Amino acid sequence: MPQMAPSLWMMIYLLLCIMLLFVSSIMFFSKKYKENNYSSTSMAPKPMSLLWQ
Repeated sequence: MPQMAPSLWMMIYLLLCIMLLFVSSIMFFSKKYKENNYSSTSMAPKPMSLLWQ
């Protein structure tokens, strides 16, 4: 039974990493979409989005 613990923690860690990547990618894509929408009206948000990358 004790040998199950490290693999379990590894699975939890991997799931957390995948969740973080998923959330960050969603945020990045939504930011890019907003940037594309704003680029037609003004060029101000473009340098800001580049800085946040």
